[in-house]
Amino acid sequence: MKRVPAPEQVFLSWLMAQPENIDLTVAAMREVARLSRYDGPHEGPVRLRGMFVSLVEELGGSAH
Repeated sequence: MKRVPAPEQVFLSWLMAQPENIDLTVAAMREVARLSRYDGPHEGPVRLRGMFVSLVEELGGSAH
């Protein structure tokens, strides 16, 4: 069975993969929107969404 990475690992990998000139707030807001559609039984995507919401808020945006 393949191990699913922790939400923190996914978040860090995503963050490190972003190009220098990207609008990080907009990119994170896209992830919030994408993860908001998840309605499965696992808590990982919900935790990951929370990390993106926190990032957007820290950058001065609104993710809600």
